[in-house]
Amino acid sequence: MKDKQGREYARMSDLKEGDEVTVDGDFTCMLPWSQAEVLGDEDGLYILCEEGQHYLQGQLDYQDDDSLVGIYKGEVKP
Repeated sequence: MKDKQGREYARMSDLKEGDEVTVDGDFTCMLPWSQAEVLGDEDGLYILCEEGQHYLQGQLDYQDDDSLVGIYKGEVKP
């Protein structure tokens, strides 16, 4: 799935602990277009945010079920 600018969102099936992701400007708990390392625990994959842990499964698109809306794999510029 792609955003309005045609950039591909990260896919949950492609991510693992240690990967780097970029978040877009729609997160209130992270700086716009900041990068984070993917971490994991018994509850799943997450990235650190100002509120603690932001679990990636909360970003899954309900239609696609693999695309993480607002999250991109690697470094992405706005």
